[in-house]
Amino acid sequence: MNKIGQIILLFVLGTTCLLADVNHVVIFFDGHSEVGLIDSMDLKSIYLTRNTTQEHVALPLNDVYLAYNDYDRLFYVSTSFMSRMDQIEQYSGTIITIDGGKYPFKKFYYNRNFISPEIYVTTSEDSLFSMSLFNIHHIELDYSTLSLSVAKGFHRSAGLFLGYTTLEILGGWRRSLKHTQLISMASANSLGSNMWSSGQKLLPRAELVALHRTGVRYESMILSFSLFTAGQMAWDIWRGNRNHYFFPHDRLERYPRSMFVFSIRQWLSDEAESIRRQIGY
Repeated sequence: MNKIGQIILLFVLGTTCLLADVNHVVIFFDGHSEVGLIDSMDLKSIYLTRNTTQEHVALPLNDVYLAYNDYDRLFYVSTSFMSRMDQIEQYSGTIITIDGGKYPFKKFYYNRNFISPEIYVTTSEDSLFSMSLFNIHHIELDYSTLSLSVAKGFHRSAGLFLGYTTLEILGGWRRSLKHTQLISMASANSLGSNMWSSGQKLLPRAELVALHRTGVRYESMILSFSLFTAGQMAWDIWRGNRNHYFFPHDRLERYPRSMFVFSIRQWLSDEAESIRRQIGY
């Protein structure tokens, strides 16, 4: 559900909650929370009156992991929360509940329901059971998630070499333009020549395509794939990236690490929305 849809749902639920004695809990990415009464929400903030001081505050939506009330109704979930749920649904692992119970699962499904949020899991014995989302303290996925570490290590290593090669191509192209006045034709020929020359350095020997020797950077590139991948795996294990945290035991508890998940797609979407609002479109 997008932010606008969540705001509409918040209005409907909030109207009902204002008629009852209800507390709202806003959990931030580090696990700390604010408790009070949510009276409104927009695309930038959640507006809450604190229980303890009656102070009315605006909580930046970019800092909020999720929000709910003590009638077990979700009011808002971040894209980071949904990204974690999407990842959990792809792997097996163990659910650790608020009361310390452990429930291994083979398959996991979150119903994405704000009124009655539940998860459904299949165990190794192929039995099926459901559980309220609010019972979950955290979920520990098994080591099959290290496939994500392998992918991240590969992409970062490849990005490093491709980025350096791109800069080398552009640098050679600019130098060649200084020696010619025929910009239109010479620039295209020079760029193509630089691309082929720099690209060859990353390629293995292949006689069929006229590559008679291995590129000077090929072996170091392959070695870097292994080193980056091993390093990323070690880093993810050390940081405990297999663990996804949801509902703390109490307000004083902090997550071992931030639950924020960066998404380039979401960042671009937010920037586009910000520009659209600034120009009044």
